[in-house]
Amino acid sequence: MEELKKGSQDLKREVMDGGWCVSCGVCVEACPYIKALGDRVAVIHDCRLDDGNCYKICPRTETDYHTLSKMVHQKDEYEPVLGGHRKLYFARAAQEKFSEPAQYGGVVTALAALALSENEVDAALLTGNSPGNRPQPVLARKEEEVVAAAGSKYTVCPTVKGLYKTNDDDRVLVVGRPCQVTGLRKLQHRTEMRQGKNVELIIGLFCFFSLRYDFYDFLQDELGIDAVCGMDIPKDGDVRVLSPSGKHEVPLDKIRPLIKQGCHSCFDPTSELSDISVGSTESDPGWCTLIVRTEKGDALVQKAIAQKVIEVQPYPAEKEKQLREAVVNKKRRVLLEQHDFAPINSSYLNMDEKMRQFLKGRGENV
Repeated sequence: MEELKKGSQDLKREVMDGGWCVSCGVCVEACPYIKALGDRVAVIHDCRLDDGNCYKICPRTETDYHTLSKMVHQKDEYEPVLGGHRKLYFARAAQEKFSEPAQYGGVVTALAALALSENEVDAALLTGNSPGNRPQPVLARKEEEVVAAAGSKYTVCPTVKGLYKTNDDDRVLVVGRPCQVTGLRKLQHRTEMRQGKNVELIIGLFCFFSLRYDFYDFLQDELGIDAVCGMDIPKDGDVRVLSPSGKHEVPLDKIRPLIKQGCHSCFDPTSELSDISVGSTESDPGWCTLIVRTEKGDALVQKAIAQKVIEVQPYPAEKEKQLREAVVNKKRRVLLEQHDFAPINSSYLNMDEKMRQFLKGRGENV
């Protein structure tokens, strides 16, 4: 990727002021003048540097997925729909201690706990809950800390800022949204930054959008809910919310205005730059979709299977077709900047024109 001489003021003007920030947290603490308050990230003081890493590592500044994919997979080929991958499974945690507190099978919790127990990593950077259900970064070093952070979080959280609190020699497994995975790979591309070297393994989550923190205020006002135990956002239909008082349904149309604006411009809903990707099957809540992408990711998954930490099944061809269609439709909306609810900005995508036309549905296969 071509070097750009831009710094925090450019980041503020091009990303934050335009509403494109996705609160991934990768720039927070990378610069002492960038801070996060709740789900908002801001430049709090003027920085005189005209060339800063904060700009270069942002997932909403110029991003070349092909180049980053080559760095991750050590291959020139780029799979433009699902990204590079080796295996595709239905999977679930085989032990109740991981599946019970988790959502969609508990595979992420099980894999993170296994990596810690097998000394594959020193810590796992996760998204946990603070009082009031507001997500917050958690640096887990014990299995019980991993389990305590289990469960899907549907609001944004600048989790990656927790990476700057790690020790110099920590090997860290990071679980994050696709934007956070992209930011981490761009961070690793900056070889002078210590935190990129700390990232040992990345488990990426499927994510088609995340909600702002005021979603919790909405639940309080609309349903009288002040604590959320779980939530499910189906492909179609009402959003289902589980609280201590029971199950509730909210029309998706009421939720859409609470989607973080920058999420509408996301090109990568399956975390294609991760070592392992995990998401819903859209059919069976007891299982998840597991995409094994790298040699390092495959080693952890095979160890988990061998030790009966997780169990897997072949991924049905019809489900893969549905997944590919959903991903292509998302990418196409971004490239065509088609929107019904919020503006879309695809200018950050540095992409070969042949691939761009293919994903728009106007060119040949690539």
